[in-house]
Amino acid sequence: MAGAESASSEAKSAGGSKIAPVEAKSAAASATAAESPLSEAKPKAAPAAAKVALDKEGDELPAEEQAESGRSWKRVALSAAAAVAAIAIVVSAVLSTLAVRADDARDERRNEYLQTARQTVLNLTTIRADSAKEDIDRILSVASGDFKTEFDGRVDPFTDIVQQAKVVSTGDIVEAALERDDENSAQVLVAAKQTLTNAGQAEPQTRYYRFRVTVTRGDEGLTASKVEFVA
Repeated sequence: MAGAESASSEAKSAGGSKIAPVEAKSAAASATAAESPLSEAKPKAAPAAAKVALDKEGDELPAEEQAESGRSWKRVALSAAAAVAAIAIVVSAVLSTLAVRADDARDERRNEYLQTARQTVLNLTTIRADSAKEDIDRILSVASGDFKTEFDGRVDPFTDIVQQAKVVSTGDIVEAALERDDENSAQVLVAAKQTLTNAGQAEPQTRYYRFRVTVTRGDEGLTASKVEFVA
């Protein structure tokens, strides 16, 4: 019994001696593991701070560039706006000039139509016995088309009648207005007054007429191609 207990004691002592070194090693490993994060954290602190500083510096440079880029875009936008405004002004000026020229050309054309119609009626209502041939030639000088055809073969008989009756007539234009017009022709309403004397009347007579004169543009310029009485 004593021997058995002795053996058991030795076995426990042997087992106890083996457990002690294992526990010591585990404690040492735990201590090393505990110290490892702290020892690594200290040397990493400086690079992290440096990285933050670099990041700040990196952020500052693009911000300046972005501001400069923004100013550049503003300058470009202002320049573009100024260019567009300048072009708009030029275009407006050109269009205004063209419109004025078109209006001037239209007004000039209409004045020519009116003048031709007025002159036609004035020639037609003014005739004298002592200048009958010249007066009829003046009428024909601005006549064309149907209006001129009306005098074909009638010039000499008409001249004789005027001379024999000792006709003296003087025409005055009361008013003239365009009825319609385009680039090549126009219709003009003309109101005229005629003062007439002849061998059979002692007192002059005053007559009023309204004519519709068709003015046509041709190779010879503007002429009266048709003259109608208007009631």
